[in-house]
Amino acid sequence: MVFVYILRLPKKLCLFLGLFVVVSWVSFLIPPEIVPGRMAMLVTLFLCLINIFNIVTTGSPNTEGMTAIAAWVLVCIFFVFGALLGEYARSKSLGSIQLESSFYFDNFQVMHSCCGKRSGPA
Repeated sequence: MVFVYILRLPKKLCLFLGLFVVVSWVSFLIPPEIVPGRMAMLVTLFLCLINIFNIVTTGSPNTEGMTAIAAWVLVCIFFVFGALLGEYARSKSLGSIQLESSFYFDNFQVMHSCCGKRSGPA
């Protein structure tokens, strides 16, 4: 019964939303030191899916229950939100926020040493 409804969904939208979920899984392949890049990508995907869900629910006819396309979008939102929580837990458990701040501080020292200015510890 569920598969019959999924087959009736607009194919391009289902593929598009599925690719959003796959891109959110790609964030696990990015090195743990790059916290802002991963989190920005996941938050952007999450907000795009929320926007698509709002468009789908306002554009669909009023029904008593949930339409199949709304259910599909909610499942995609669930997967992207799960990836977002997983990345947050990963960054907290690895302590990569501290690693990243030291990475920026080291780059700041190199940048100033190239310009003739020396800052930070010697």
